[in-house]
Amino acid sequence: MKILPMNEIKNASSRMKLLCIFAIAGALQFIIITFIAMLAYPDGYNFIGHYLSDLGTTVTRNGVPNPISRTLFVISCVVAGLALIDFWILVTMLFRDTLLMKVLSRIGSILGIISAPLLMLLAIYAADTHLIEHVITTIYFFLLFAIAIIVYSIAILINKNYSIIYSIISIGFSILILLFIFGFFMFMNVIMQKIVVYGFCTWTAMLMIEVWKSLK
Repeated sequence: MKILPMNEIKNASSRMKLLCIFAIAGALQFIIITFIAMLAYPDGYNFIGHYLSDLGTTVTRNGVPNPISRTLFVISCVVAGLALIDFWILVTMLFRDTLLMKVLSRIGSILGIISAPLLMLLAIYAADTHLIEHVITTIYFFLLFAIAIIVYSIAILINKNYSIIYSIISIGFSILILLFIFGFFMFMNVIMQKIVVYGFCTWTAMLMIEVWKSLK
């Protein structure tokens, strides 16, 4: 077994910390930039009346051009998508104790990595000009992300290093996502969408903090 020199170990740890920062920043920038996009929305953005997808349309519901909010929305989703790829690779570091943990983390991360480009595409495909493509990429992004979280919930549950509350929160959140996808919250879908999306950001940041703490 090859033993790495101490300076290489330190360099590797520093690179991993930079990747952690990028993953956390990807989640934070999405929250910040989408809020700025809401302020720039031409007709005035209604937090409980408009979907996040409305930020990415080429025109508002009243037909007013929407270049600034759309650009900001696309940027936020593309950066978040890139950060998610980083996140799903890094998070496997937390689940190496047993073969089962390794298998579960690999499966969860593969599903998560597949979902990342869909987040970018759902923004690029504006809901008012490419509705079918937008809906398909949105549904599959949420679905794959939810399944990835469920898989990781099991890995967290069998990992003695983490409190069971992590698993309970993850499972509860993934169930909420699935209910949202299949329309069980039709009466409050706009609000539920924001809870789910910003919950994504919180969940990813939470696990990245754990990765950071695991680095020497």
